[in-house]
Amino acid sequence: MFSRVVWFELLLKLPDDLNQLQLLLLLLLLLLLLLLLLLLLLLLLLLLLLLLLLLLLLLLLLLLLLLLLLLLLLLLLLLLLLLLLLLLLLLLLLLLLLLLLLLLLLLLLLLLLLLLLLLLLLLLLRLLLLLLLLLLLLLHFYYYYYYYYYYYHYHRHRNYCSNRRHHH
Repeated sequence: MFSRVVWFELLLKLPDDLNQLQLLLLLLLLLLLLLLLLLLLLLLLLLLLLLLLLLLLLLLLLLLLLLLLLLLLLLLLLLLLLLLLLLLLLLLLLLLLLLLLLLLLLLLLLLLLLLLLLLLLLLLLRLLLLLLLLLLLLLHFYYYYYYYYYYYHYHRHRNYCSNRRHHH
C-alpha cells in the first residue's frame, strides 16, 4: 500500500517536470527563431552586396571596353584587369558565403522541426500520464469497493449464521 502511494505521488509530480522541460524547449525555439531572423537579415545584406558588386563589375567591364576602343595606356588597362580579377575573387567568396548561410539556414530549420516534434512528444507523454493516473484511480476505487463489498457481506453472513445458532 505504501509503494502504491509513492508511485501515485511521483506520477502527480511528473507533469511539473514536464512543464519545466516544455518551457525550456519553447525558450530554445524562440532563440532559434531569433537566430533564423538574424541569418535572414545577413543573407539579405549579402545579396545586396552581391548586387552592388555585380553592378560594379559591369561598370568596370564597360570601362575596360572603352579603354580598349580608345587604346589608352597599357598600364591603366592592366590595373583595371587586376581590379576585375579581384572583384571576381570577391564575388566568388561572397557566393561561397551565401551558400554557407543557406546551409546554416536549412540546418536551423531542421532543428526547429526537431524541437517541434519533441514538444509534440512531450504533450503525448503528458496525455499518457493523465490516462495512467485515471487508470490508477479507477483501480483504486475498484479495489476499495470490492474490499468493502466483500467485508460487508462476509460479516453480514457471519452475523446471520451466528444469530441463527443463538435462536436454535
